[in-house]
Amino acid sequence: MAAPLPPKATVQEVAEVLYASVDQIWDRAYTALVEIASYREIPCDALRAAHRLNVERAAATVRYGRLPAPADMAEAQSTTIARLRAGLPIEDIIRGYRLSISATFEQFVDIAKDAGLAQDELMKGTALLWGLSDLFVAQAVLAHQRYAVEVVIGETRLRNDHVRAVLDGKVSRADLDQWLPDAHGPFRALLARVTEGEGDVDEARLKVETALSRANVRSVIGVVDGMVTGYVVDAVPHAVEGLSIAVGHLVQLGDLPASLQIARRLLAADRDEAVSTVETCGWRLTVDTIEPLARHLRSRYVDPLLELGEFGLDLLATLGAYLESDRHVDRCAAALNLHPNSLRYRLRRLSDTLDVDLNQTDSVIALSMALELARRPASAELT
Repeated sequence: MAAPLPPKATVQEVAEVLYASVDQIWDRAYTALVEIASYREIPCDALRAAHRLNVERAAATVRYGRLPAPADMAEAQSTTIARLRAGLPIEDIIRGYRLSISATFEQFVDIAKDAGLAQDELMKGTALLWGLSDLFVAQAVLAHQRYAVEVVIGETRLRNDHVRAVLDGKVSRADLDQWLPDAHGPFRALLARVTEGEGDVDEARLKVETALSRANVRSVIGVVDGMVTGYVVDAVPHAVEGLSIAVGHLVQLGDLPASLQIARRLLAADRDEAVSTVETCGWRLTVDTIEPLARHLRSRYVDPLLELGEFGLDLLATLGAYLESDRHVDRCAAALNLHPNSLRYRLRRLSDTLDVDLNQTDSVIALSMALELARRPASAELT
């Protein structure tokens, strides 16, 4: 119970009585606080302790005639974060504090009027208390921003760890259900890298995730070892601008490491495709699996053409167009903007230079494999 105030009390004396009235203020504030549904879940002792701090700070603000420095309100941020972790929305936290400071404000006005506090001191005190409320709100918003960053970082870490575990074959069905409930597969591993400029890997991850979501493809996409990495459910993603994507073959959950291995080989092949799959790459996945064979194919079919300089490069391009047009002369000539006879001349020179029969199946297979090797950067070979 606060001691009675003398007539014409000073603001310091009013502040002391205000702090001594903490229990009375609590009774007024608690009635309003429990009308907020989320606050009913917080233990009464925790609410009361926070309320006591609020009244103590309010009384000190009135007593000394100035607002506390933001650095002196660290517990306001810690209390806000504790409430956020308990599941309270930031709107309810701010509302709860305003209810507490309102009860304190009303008590201050009642005490000041009873004590005959000078009007200018009363006005100054009320302005300080509302300023204190605004300062708390500012601190609560900062705490909310900090907490949001912590949540994103935490979720990012959990997602990346999950993707790594899945693609290492170390995830159970129960673990999978936490990320993709009722996803029974089959699945494909996915890798993506930036192809245009120096892109940020997190932005690339978000682009892939967004594109998959818009296409209603269920997936979990993270960043593992600096690479956009994840898995999708029974689908081949669409192209994403600025990215090269590779997806492995369809497998069940436990075989995703094998699908990841295929995706890595597809990405290393560096084909001119926005999305590379086993279906589109096919036999090309095998051309560099045996080192002596790869070297033989290069030396036998590629190097002799490169020795011819610009004309050899033309022959190499002609070979690629010819094979891609399924050895159809007219179609290939149209693609190269050549007369069919000019194309036939180039093919004869090619056949003579390499001493191969372009109508023989074995030669066509060997040339296709050699051409695939020639298209790849040296760093992608023999991996």
